[in-house]
Amino acid sequence: MEESLEDRLMEEREELMVSPTGDGQPTLRMAHFLNPSLSSTDKPPLNLSPYSFSSTTSKTQNQKNPLNVTFNGWREPQKNWKSWVDHMCSLHKPVREKAGIYESILGSVYLIRKDCELVTKVAEKWCSDTNSFLFPFGEATVTLEDMTTLGGYSVLGDSVLTPLPPGKDLGEIREELFQARLELVRGRAKKADQGGWLKKFMISGSRIEHEAFLSLWLSKFVFPSASAYGTIGTDVFPIAILLAKGTKIALAPAVLASIYRDLSLLRKKRENDVSALTLWAPLQLVQVWIWERFPALAPHPNPMRDGDPILARWHMVKKPNTGNVDLAMASSGRCFQWRPYVMAEAHQLIHKLYGETDKWVSVRPHLVEVLESFGQCMRFAELVGLDCIEQYFPHRVAMQFGMDQDVPGKVVFHSDGSSEIAWENYSRPISDAKLYIPSRYFESDVTTRYLEWWKNSNGAKGVVKEEIDCDSDFPPKCTGKIAHTVPSVPPGFPPKGTVKTENKVCFDFSSVPPGFPPNMVSKTGNSDFPSTPAGFPLTIVSTGLGDNESPPVTPIVIGTEKRDFANEGNTPPPTEFINEMKGTQMIDPPSSMSDNGALQSEDLMRSPENKTVSGKDVAEGLERAVEDGNEISGAGNTSSRGEGTVHSRGGKPGLELEARIVKLERLIAGLKAKTHGNRFGS
Repeated sequence: MEESLEDRLMEEREELMVSPTGDGQPTLRMAHFLNPSLSSTDKPPLNLSPYSFSSTTSKTQNQKNPLNVTFNGWREPQKNWKSWVDHMCSLHKPVREKAGIYESILGSVYLIRKDCELVTKVAEKWCSDTNSFLFPFGEATVTLEDMTTLGGYSVLGDSVLTPLPPGKDLGEIREELFQARLELVRGRAKKADQGGWLKKFMISGSRIEHEAFLSLWLSKFVFPSASAYGTIGTDVFPIAILLAKGTKIALAPAVLASIYRDLSLLRKKRENDVSALTLWAPLQLVQVWIWERFPALAPHPNPMRDGDPILARWHMVKKPNTGNVDLAMASSGRCFQWRPYVMAEAHQLIHKLYGETDKWVSVRPHLVEVLESFGQCMRFAELVGLDCIEQYFPHRVAMQFGMDQDVPGKVVFHSDGSSEIAWENYSRPISDAKLYIPSRYFESDVTTRYLEWWKNSNGAKGVVKEEIDCDSDFPPKCTGKIAHTVPSVPPGFPPKGTVKTENKVCFDFSSVPPGFPPNMVSKTGNSDFPSTPAGFPLTIVSTGLGDNESPPVTPIVIGTEKRDFANEGNTPPPTEFINEMKGTQMIDPPSSMSDNGALQSEDLMRSPENKTVSGKDVAEGLERAVEDGNEISGAGNTSSRGEGTVHSRGGKPGLELEARIVKLERLIAGLKAKTHGNRFGS
């Protein structure tokens, strides 16, 4: 179904909605979608989400010919760069705020350490036909909102290709910039070196110092492709002159276009087994995008101060040992942060835009800039860059804007590669009479047909295949929806800080790949947990009942990495099943529930005198812990013979080691729990 460019930005209609992960029962409610989407009478075509490349590049091929990627657009700030930034900001802050570049310049002083493997691995999920990542749980992409939030770039203003207007003063400034560049080329360096440019103009008092500063900033951090190998590019001179005069330039679409171009190039070259590749886009923004949205792949961020840009959270942080990136992405459906910025007060515009409740805002001829930017971010368009044009499809990732997701409709552009026509379509006024702004607390859903369509799409099938190939011993780091990012903590111990979680008490372990989080099948409004020492796991057993009491309806569920056992009533699982499961990594199921919603456990409800632990029990437990520790120390050794020998699967000893560490920590936690109970009972 083709949609014209004049269609409305969003629509409201009643649809049958369900969680993006398929949890719970579908609900008929009023939902809000980005256009274009298929009407309820259309049949979703399975090829609408093309997965042009196989989701699994040959592992043997990658091992024989590893791709050597050079990130030339990933620039580090120079030694004296921050001093120059501080000096020039003190002189030109009002002008830079008017031009919409104040925050982006401040963000250039922060250093994001490269994790090349992480970026290239996530890029394997990229689809150049949709300019989006195809994850098992749906599509996601770097959007214009990410450019404004992470990079501080404006989505509004003139095109980056706008020529200088006629005028003697502007022409003289341009000639002075060209002359300064020519002097460096004729000097010892034989090129317009960025270091030499900084020394020439930094705090020089020159008439064109501001334009020279912006030329260096644009060449180094914004458009590295326009300044090959650390030089000052002449293509940025008109942009620098206009910005210095307070003219707003839409840098966000131009930067995003270069990122889309390089992600497509990286994905294509990796698929074609090219040995070397040089990229020029500022892909550090992609790495920060990954960290913000995948908590399991992110390091611990820096604490934020008032006024700090979001990039300050990741300044100089040490990249984590991410382990199996494929499995971490595959198991992040419930933990993926669709809207990581709405709760962060560091970005005031985003925080103020999304309020406590949802609202409709009338569109007027002179729309407030933040609302106009909001509408621009959610409208499909062609992005005009310095040297490329890329297509932008926000309606495919509506949940990143707090909207609901339906099967995306097809968009047809008519620019035929013309930057003028593409820019005219991008900058056209918003035609909607009203704009819907969701609450910052709203969690988006998908239509039932979208869920079915995505499960049957080529992209989802391809990624699922990769999930099954992963090592099942890998422990997922998150198993439920969270309101805030939870730092990594050892299993069995409470998270740091106060974390709001949904009360989910019944899980379905059927049809779940090994090692993946269970599917939630019911919710409770009460979460009164029994008094348990902080940091110790609950003991899950059947609920003790009196002679005249009826058995609880909630089944006892014990899930393991490979086998499940579900038993209704108060009969505990068979002994042989429990014995068989000893030594395997288990996902802790919820305890049984009483009628009032309180968790009950026979072990926890016993009187103190029944919870004694002898010294012999403790000694045996510690002996088992030492034995497991010995196994862990030899986890890197492999052998094809010998009982009890540790085997490494698929060349991933780190994952097996991590699984054994989890097992050991749970065993120790259990011993501590028993000792704690004995101490309180004595």
